[in-house]
Amino acid sequence: MKKIKVLFLALLVTVAFTSIAAVTNVNEPSKIAVKEISRLLSDPSFLIEEDTFATVKFVVNENHELVVLSVKTEREEIENYIKRRLNYKTVTCELKEGMVYIQPVNLVSLK
Repeated sequence: MKKIKVLFLALLVTVAFTSIAAVTNVNEPSKIAVKEISRLLSDPSFLIEEDTFATVKFVVNENHELVVLSVKTEREEIENYIKRRLNYKTVTCELKEGMVYIQPVNLVSLK
């Protein structure tokens, strides 16, 4: 009975660590993709009064277009701007189709 408990505990710990590893595995775009995303987000049509941080979650479809899944930021104006500028824009870099990517974005004020 003691061996079964130890075996069960070992199995439980293994499953727990595997689950944690799977959850924390974040796909980050390549440096080339980051440059393309930066280019797409450059020159906003409005004044950025203070530095703003956002987290963009996106996938790439079979046409090599970015499909924005979500934008987490405190300002709705920034969220809409990022969605307009990135959604369905073609990228030339090698990103895997259907894989979810998470990219932090920092919009800096020019004061």
